[in-house]
Amino acid sequence: MGGWAAVILPSSILTNTGIHTKAREILLRYFYIKGIVELGSHTFMKTNANTVILFLERRDDGDCVGVQREVDQFFATKTDVTAAGVENAFSLYVSNVYEGLAFADKVGRLLSKMDGVQTKVPQKDILEHGEVPVVSQDSKKLILGYCDQVTPITDLPVVLMGDHTCVFKYVDFPFACGSDNTRLLKFDDGRIIPKFAYYILNNTKIQNQDKYERHFKYVKELYIPVPPLGIQRKFVSEMERLETEFAQINAKIQKL
Repeated sequence: MGGWAAVILPSSILTNTGIHTKAREILLRYFYIKGIVELGSHTFMKTNANTVILFLERRDDGDCVGVQREVDQFFATKTDVTAAGVENAFSLYVSNVYEGLAFADKVGRLLSKMDGVQTKVPQKDILEHGEVPVVSQDSKKLILGYCDQVTPITDLPVVLMGDHTCVFKYVDFPFACGSDNTRLLKFDDGRIIPKFAYYILNNTKIQNQDKYERHFKYVKELYIPVPPLGIQRKFVSEMERLETEFAQINAKIQKL
């Protein structure tokens, strides 16, 4: 560990496939590449091949074991990891290699500030009929009831989250919250389509979801995928189509 070397190799070692790929794996497994000097053809005697000098520092043999463990963890959990001391290594790699493609980001960094009121209605004021629909963390239905003489929430759309229940609801109409135990997630639609975020969160298991506690602290630290907006729109469109088909099939079943 810690030894240095300068190795002269054909420049094809950096890009070619086959045996060159295996050679790169060995180099990256056992050495830090500290520098590369690219030379032209005929630099060394009669060879007309382009050559490079790699300046290498020997790594500890255990490094590759730790990195492999972190890679395996990433593919098992689909959650970014710190690899070889690099925080969020996979997100960083994708953002640097694929221009315009963000791999994932924390929910908390995808939220924006809401404008206007965030009206919450006590249970005793919720009516069977009224002017403003009330949406709560109840998992059985979107609208819990109605209320009158309140200013509705109009900075839309939002994703309503039950802080205790981990129920997520997509709301795109003026409404009031029906519980103190709700969070309103206003997503930055320049980065992520709110309904795309809703579908992702609605199909994500939240840490300690089965325990009675507040869960927003876990959700805001959760990494979710952030593909290009065009891909998000296609995803949302397909999910909406499937929901419509499901509703139609369910309606037919109810008539049997």
